Amino acid sequence: MFDFQKKNSLFKNIFLMVFGNVITQGANFFIFIYIAREFGPAVFGEYNWSKALVQYFILFAAFGFDNVAMIKILKEKNNFEKMKYEYNRILLHKFLFSLISYMLLVIFIVFFNGNDETKLMSILIGLSIITVSLNNTWFFRSFQQSEIPLITELIKITFYVIMVTINYFTLKSIIVIIISWVVAEVISYTYSNLKSPFKFIPFSTSISKDIVKLGTPFFISGFFATISLNIDILLIGILRDSEEVGYYSAMYKIVSLIMVVSAIIFNAIKPVLIENFHKRNINFLSDFTLNIKKYCLIIVIPMSLYSFLFQKELVNFVYGSQYSSVSNVFALLMLYASIFLFREIFGYQMISYSLQNKYMNIVITTGVLNFALNFILIPKYGLIAAAVTTLLTEILNLILMKYFVDKIISDSIQPSFINRLIIVNLITYLFYYIVEKINFETDLILLIFIGLLYLVLLQKFNLFNFGSLIIKLSNWRNKK
Repeated sequence: MFDFQKKNSLFKNIFLMVFGNVITQGANFFIFIYIAREFGPAVFGEYNWSKALVQYFILFAAFGFDNVAMIKILKEKNNFEKMKYEYNRILLHKFLFSLISYMLLVIFIVFFNGNDETKLMSILIGLSIITVSLNNTWFFRSFQQSEIPLITELIKITFYVIMVTINYFTLKSIIVIIISWVVAEVISYTYSNLKSPFKFIPFSTSISKDIVKLGTPFFISGFFATISLNIDILLIGILRDSEEVGYYSAMYKIVSLIMVVSAIIFNAIKPVLIENFHKRNINFLSDFTLNIKKYCLIIVIPMSLYSFLFQKELVNFVYGSQYSSVSNVFALLMLYASIFLFREIFGYQMISYSLQNKYMNIVITTGVLNFALNFILIPKYGLIAAAVTTLLTEILNLILMKYFVDKIISDSIQPSFINRLIIVNLITYLFYYIVEKINFETDLILLIFIGLLYLVLLQKFNLFNFGSLIIKLSNWRNKK
């Protein structure tokens, strides 16, 4: 029986979501590496190009309904019948939009001038458009309960890993891998629907203009945000070739893992931001978001620095020497990922603070700019142009989103914190420089030493305390 009154602490929600996604994304990452190594850059490129294409049709199928659902459910959380009504309305919209979206994908593929392998992959990967409509884990997250979403993800990845492992020892087929993922989604989302206190009854309600209207800003924002995230992959495939798509996708996958982790954390935080903003708990929000920004800076500064210093070693370690020629692309994308991680704070604040339209206008502007620059520069400059364009448009996103959020809640980081953080990073870099000069041969061990030194210095300079963080996360609950 679902307990509507139960509410996990923010720490527990983040822990459960991070735990589940470390397992699922870790397994996905190793499968991704296997595909890159086993099938080579060309097939790997076709696979990733198809996934990038299908993502736009998934966005249309989703149409921001999960965000609308969270707002609707939280507003009616004390009325069981109204919640049930809203639950069915959301799932009906998701289901119908997914069917329309898949039909549009099929029509597009029929008239698309591509090879048969790419077309087949796109059609099969596109089945996820329909399976995603079954995903109701947003309901459990609305009540800050992450147990069911965690189990759902574990069921999905367990089945997927088993099928990919069987495929590795038998057929070694990319098609089997694609179909396995679709089936895994069906099984896992069936489980989450069985755990819901509400059962989806198709056509017990009807399409509603207000749901579509509320979802439109989220859809448009998501569409143009996705342009910023993966239009480069599509354009490389169209303007260059599938092999370069394979190289670029391999570098981007490492970056996408960071994005997934940020989405996990910020999705756990979003209900706290929404509820406290509507309660006008401004002082709480100011302190809350200020601390998040500090923790992000502690992560992103060394992440971008050492990705640059160890770019070739990291790429060789993950993908092998055949991908090392594009390690400079990896370094640029990791700098982009660092800015993205920090920028997400302001993006989630805008969505939570009822600034969806301004958020939409920003991502439309940067998305159009991203597309235009990629279209102009990729034919001549290739992967470097794609990486630089992605980086520059993300910097613009950060500047614009921070500007609008600061108008509502100003929570600037103190200069003393920035100065101490810079000193800590300079000391760790100096340590690296000295050790590197004496020809320290094992880069992986050196990275571990640098990481440990960094953690010690953070403690010594009073920039970070793990025990204090646990206490804060445990106490940061929504105010009644």
